[in-house]
Amino acid sequence: MTHEVGIQPTADLNQDSFSRKSRPYLPVLLILLYVLQCAWFIRTQSFTVDESDHIIAGLDAWWFGEFERWHEHPPLARLLFALPLLGTDWKYENRATGSNGQPIHTGSRLDETLRTDPHRSQDGQGWYLDEEAVPLQPAPEVWLYRARSMNVLLGAALLVLLWFTERRLFSEGAATFMLALAAFSPDLIAHFSVATTDGAGTLFTFATVAQLIRWRHKPARGETLLLGIVLGAMLISKLNTLPVFLVTLLLVLMSQPPEAGFQSHPGNIKASWGLRWQPRLWNWGKAAAAGAVSCLVVWAGYFFHVSKVIFDNGLVTLHFAGYTKVLTYPFPVSKHIQIFIPACEYLTGLGMVFVHNLVGHRSFFLGHASPTGGWKLYFPVAVLLKWPLLVLLLALAGGLVLLLRRRFPQDLLLMSIFPLMFFLMAISGRINIGVRHVLPVYPFLLLYAGAAWEWTRGFRKRQALLATVLCLQAADCLRYAPDYLSYFNAFVNPSRSYEYLSDSNLDWGQGLVALRKYQAAHPSETLHLAYYGLVDPAWYGIRYSPLGEDERVTGTVVVSATHLSGQLLNNPDSYHWLLAYPRKTILNHSLYVFEIPASATAR
Repeated sequence: MTHEVGIQPTADLNQDSFSRKSRPYLPVLLILLYVLQCAWFIRTQSFTVDESDHIIAGLDAWWFGEFERWHEHPPLARLLFALPLLGTDWKYENRATGSNGQPIHTGSRLDETLRTDPHRSQDGQGWYLDEEAVPLQPAPEVWLYRARSMNVLLGAALLVLLWFTERRLFSEGAATFMLALAAFSPDLIAHFSVATTDGAGTLFTFATVAQLIRWRHKPARGETLLLGIVLGAMLISKLNTLPVFLVTLLLVLMSQPPEAGFQSHPGNIKASWGLRWQPRLWNWGKAAAAGAVSCLVVWAGYFFHVSKVIFDNGLVTLHFAGYTKVLTYPFPVSKHIQIFIPACEYLTGLGMVFVHNLVGHRSFFLGHASPTGGWKLYFPVAVLLKWPLLVLLLALAGGLVLLLRRRFPQDLLLMSIFPLMFFLMAISGRINIGVRHVLPVYPFLLLYAGAAWEWTRGFRKRQALLATVLCLQAADCLRYAPDYLSYFNAFVNPSRSYEYLSDSNLDWGQGLVALRKYQAAHPSETLHLAYYGLVDPAWYGIRYSPLGEDERVTGTVVVSATHLSGQLLNNPDSYHWLLAYPRKTILNHSLYVFEIPASATAR
């Protein structure tokens, strides 16, 4: 039963036109529409920058038992992406790149010095060397159809979980209304259709909060075990979920039994949240059990690896299990200490994420490129530009409806702590490369947006109004279809979106399928291409001449929006000379095609 601040639940809470027995097919239909849009995206979008590393890291884990690649991402999503690829003998190579994402060397595996610590060497231009995995065979579509389909299943699971959560909080009508908004949400479609870790992190963050609420209503052994499993899955889905893990365990520790916390003092928020403030009354056993189970899940996610860690002479040396090479880093300990740590790869990743947040990342924001990022307004502005305005307005309206009607579910109040904490944590960091880093906040906004349906109870005209809003939301989403990754709201001119945000907000290298179609329609044109991506466009059958930052050419020039913004270039204005010439078209909302006349060489 849902309990609310200020009043007790009413008997007619689940009665509305969306929950009639004649309409049980609506949730299924909406989830099917969502999956079809994901399938459309998968067919039309090429490899994005991070996908090849995630997929091949999953294969390395299954084939060799190693977790060497890119420790900043834990293994759960990668293992899932690689599952449909097991049993194959597909080929890939390791390619050295700089921190600007541009290839430096193509060939076999790099020397051991570079592989043991990619931050030790620099190329001639001052960029730190790194290594990326690039698929070669078979065709790119075969890789993506298999790997991406696993993420679509995670997206569908999120929608199902959202629907059941909203129905429990409010009504079946509110749940179906919210589900329709979710099914036409570009970021949920895009980031659950690419083989990256943001979708998995979003799903398991929301699942953790939902299970915490279930546990508080029924803190039985089975629910405690399930909470521990979900907590562990969340930890190995995304490393920035650690604060959610800690706050969840704290709430488990301090929670009162439901009869003491949920039913007495309904107007007292502190009491209604059911928190004990005396440590002797805390749930030490249940919190320890949930924490222990989650740690076991994390260890299992790294195949029960135990690593030898040696501290000596101001250095820490990590000997990982499997085929992973030795890593050595400076560490302020002079004594010789040797310990063995389970799932040390996870702790190494946490350290790398911490350092990454301190150092920052090359970023672009509202016309300005920065080598370190760190704009405090980056995520608030990115949300306003990238998330549908109708969803944001409905979330605000839903909150107002609950406040004015004094029907604010205590469970929703408690759940709201987590997205607020997550958003503030993102703002405090310096990795400003995509609104996807706050994607776990979006499902909670949908819960509030669905609450707006409560305003329509008994008013058919109001229901018709919100049905119209749903149609507008679908139309707004489909404006960019199937290029959902590049979506900006209606107040941003698509031809100028690169002036506001870039990277995974707009252009993540996903436009090669559209470029291949363009070349098929213009076979006589020679393409001069400045492409932001790691796979070779020739793998997609594209014939082109690479265009460097300092080159000037005539004819057809195609430049990625991220390079047009200048985010990752030595000189952010390198390709701005193209803006003086006619733009023929924009492909996939991410590749700009210019026609440079022969007379331009004289300039």
